[in-house]
Amino acid sequence: LADPTDTYVASGYAPSFKFKVKPNGDVRYGIDKIVDSRVPQCTNETPEAVLDSVKVFVKDLPEHLVFNAEKGEICEGESDNLLVEFAGDSPFTLEMKNSVTGQVTTHTGLAGIDQISVTPGETTVYDVIRVTDGSPLACIDTTSQLQTTVIVNPLPTVVMSALTPEVCESDNIMLNFSVTGQAPITVIFKDDQNNQYQEDNLTPGTHSVVVPNPGVTGDV
Repeated sequence: LADPTDTYVASGYAPSFKFKVKPNGDVRYGIDKIVDSRVPQCTNETPEAVLDSVKVFVKDLPEHLVFNAEKGEICEGESDNLLVEFAGDSPFTLEMKNSVTGQVTTHTGLAGIDQISVTPGETTVYDVIRVTDGSPLACIDTTSQLQTTVIVNPLPTVVMSALTPEVCESDNIMLNFSVTGQAPITVIFKDDQNNQYQEDNLTPGTHSVVVPNPGVTGDV
């Protein structure tokens, strides 16, 4: 049994048997000669015997040429789009794994660039497990091992308290801010008289802030 580049020896029992080959592309297999197991062996190399052949068409595996995050870095509670580009027979089914939850999710898309919306709660790596195309053979690619990461930054927080909950009418008010987040941090706050205040360039930690006395009892 031969193709244009390789020769194989197939053995089995009459009347038929199977022989496995793994071509890298379209190929025609033709009979070279037939040898039986008698002693002495009989070999058939007549034109009638070696004219039989079969053509095998090898279909390309589906391709996802791009797999990355549109933003790559988001704030907690926000969403990002994973961009994937498919090539081959639509529709495609992509399976990917979430590194945090271990969950495998499935996305179906068409040829070209497609988007997969994700809202991770913390920094997460998304790994492509496999892609299946929409051909009748449903060819599967498990070799690409593409991955992309979405970095999730936590939201800044502030806890506010009054150093002296009671002050005289003419005294200023001293407030404490306990701040977390990535410096520099800005805190914007109001009193119940709708006066707005802003503190800029804060670093994580505790800060004391002086604000004017609105002249009436109230909350900030």
